[in-house]
Amino acid sequence: MSAFMNVQKSEYLEACLELLRSCGSLQLATVDKNGMPHVSYAPFIRQNEHFFIFVSQLASHTEHLKDKPNASIMIIKDEAGCRNLFARERCIVEVSTEALAPDTTGSILDQMEVELGTTMALLRTLPDFVLFKLTAVEARYIAGFGKAFELDLKRNELTHVSAEKLAERSVLESE
Repeated sequence: MSAFMNVQKSEYLEACLELLRSCGSLQLATVDKNGMPHVSYAPFIRQNEHFFIFVSQLASHTEHLKDKPNASIMIIKDEAGCRNLFARERCIVEVSTEALAPDTTGSILDQMEVELGTTMALLRTLPDFVLFKLTAVEARYIAGFGKAFELDLKRNELTHVSAEKLAERSVLESE
């Protein structure tokens, strides 16, 4: 890979990490017991390949996460800050999910309170809230048209997704 491509890839990685740092909420896609999709959102914090959300058991998505331990999340740049609505910067992550036992959540909830604000102090007192750890299984960062990357959140690495790579993948999947 040329030095120019390495610099450009480094810039995309920094932009991706900045998007993840700057957004306080994620879009959450779950599936109910009947296979019907459901979309919602939740404030989050991130530690490497793990995303943490603190959600009410009264919400549909919480029941879905308990029933089916996988979901998809998207962190997307605000419309107001983008030049083209068809090419919004975003990170899409397939995740496995795990409800965490209340006696193991203190340090994460403390961090959420620092990063997400004082509402967390109130929510922590409510008995219906549960902390979920969403662990990245597969992730993709899209910076715009022709600028899609596979994202390794554990290693903070990007791999450009080209038309050729997509064609290779579809051939392998069909075999």
